[in-house]
Amino acid sequence: MSCEPIWLGRAILWLCAPKSERETIIGDLVEEFRELGANGQRPAARQFWFLRQAVASAGPLLVLKWQREKIAHSILAVTAGYFVLAILVMALNIVFYALWGMPANGPSTRYMTASLVSGFLFVVVGGYVTARIARRRELRSAYQLVAFCFLTSIFSAVTSFGKQPLWYQIALMVVGPSGAVIGGLLRARQVSRIDATER
Repeated sequence: MSCEPIWLGRAILWLCAPKSERETIIGDLVEEFRELGANGQRPAARQFWFLRQAVASAGPLLVLKWQREKIAHSILAVTAGYFVLAILVMALNIVFYALWGMPANGPSTRYMTASLVSGFLFVVVGGYVTARIARRRELRSAYQLVAFCFLTSIFSAVTSFGKQPLWYQIALMVVGPSGAVIGGLLRARQVSRIDATER
């Protein structure tokens, strides 16, 4: 087991913490992590502690980030983007259940594969909507949606542990954030082309 904190915990803190305080917050938690090692705590227990602290800090850090960076409009944009993709996902689930019925032993591989593919497309739409509403903060708001999707996928993995295949949970952690980034980039590129045309 590595003597350094797990990368997932660092990534959560990096995404959620205010930019001006990101290094300090991560550095302080890493220092505590190393102190636990000096006190003889096992590596696995330290890694779990670090990840738990990062997840528990995510919400308060995001609130602090929103307050410091004055991104109330971005909050609206992220909420709208997530609402759009959630509605699309729920609508498609109804279609899936109508076609294949409610699985007796949990979702089938066919269902999960179709869910991942369609979910990716829906998150792209959600990222685009977020960036469009955010106006001149396209990428920043899209990255905030990335952070939110990543946190929800972790929450899903924790609550569904043992109920769904590990590959599906890992895929969700990749599909959501990557789709949101692509949606935001598409809108940012569109804005750049409009600006270039108007000059």
